Amino acid sequence: MSAGEIPASSAPGAPQFHVLAELPWPQPPDADNDYFLEKFQACVETLPAMLHKNYSLMRELDKSLQGVQLENEQRCQQEIEDIKHGLESGSITTYEPAKLKFSDEAIEEQKHCVRIADEKVALATQTYDLVDAHIQQLDQYMRKLEELRLGIVVPIA
Repeated sequence: MSAGEIPASSAPGAPQFHVLAELPWPQPPDADNDYFLEKFQACVETLPAMLHKNYSLMRELDKSLQGVQLENEQRCQQEIEDIKHGLESGSITTYEPAKLKFSDEAIEEQKHCVRIADEKVALATQTYDLVDAHIQQLDQYMRKLEELRLGIVVPIA
């Protein structure tokens, strides 16, 4: 057994333990908590700028989506009115399905709306993952600080 190890159970596969100071992660100088406090602060300081950037992009996507949706609603409304007028005047019959559908332009606008919405969902997911990763990192720093403070023995992963 090397220095700093605590005897583990003799059962096969039982975990081995090392004193916290022998773990491979960087140790703060002179066992001082300032090292982790600085890491913790650096982790927290970067998040607001990243969130601001992602939320700004989401707002831009929202504006773009609203513009395309408005144009599409107007186009579709006009096409519906044209079809109604054609049916009433007899220039379109119910046996002409090709004339009873939206134009290719209207369908392309709708597809574009779906692409923008998908991009927004991807950005929202990315933002959620970013926040989640920061929370996990901060939790790790807090655990390490607490372990340093208490001098706890940690199992080897």
